[in-house]
Amino acid sequence: MLCWFLKDGVSHVKLEGKSFTTIEKKIISRIVDIVLADFQRAWADIKNLKMINARSEMDPQFAGIAKPTDMIIATKFIVNVGNFTGRMTICLPYAVIEPIGGKLKDSFRGEKFEIDQTWRQHIESKICELDISLRCTLGRIKITSREFLEMKSNDVLLTSQKVDDPVILSIGEKNKFKGYVGSMNNKKAIRIEETIYSE
Repeated sequence: MLCWFLKDGVSHVKLEGKSFTTIEKKIISRIVDIVLADFQRAWADIKNLKMINARSEMDPQFAGIAKPTDMIIATKFIVNVGNFTGRMTICLPYAVIEPIGGKLKDSFRGEKFEIDQTWRQHIESKICELDISLRCTLGRIKITSREFLEMKSNDVLLTSQKVDDPVILSIGEKNKFKGYVGSMNNKKAIRIEETIYSE
């Protein structure tokens, strides 16, 4: 595995032949150790792995973890340490993943289901907090371009919708409810009468 840590491109520019300072190396080493520990725990259910920081290389082209023609899996992250922002890329040669490909296709084990359920409940709670725009269509009418251009104040447009016909409530382009227009507490209101289920 290769962890590639780069300075941000705003105020820090890496000069050719210039190595990281001692403080920078310690920071990078600490971050890599944290990543490796989390990486080891993440893989524990698939295969017991021992993650170690074998060595560091300033120039990625000299890391030599795979041949130029080999496939790799690269995952990029943004790392924030105080006021410093950097990028970290984790590269895994496909040849390392291939021997345990069958295990990766297996379903999650029972002991991990509770963790997945926790994440599911968390995502569901966040989805339920999203704002949704509900649109009510009072009626529809087709007019010509001439009629549209000649439209003026106090004109009355007659729709095919009758007063006692239900109206359609939509979310986006999907019709979701049928209801009737009325009033409540001196405000216009719609009473939901029927749910429209998509086929």
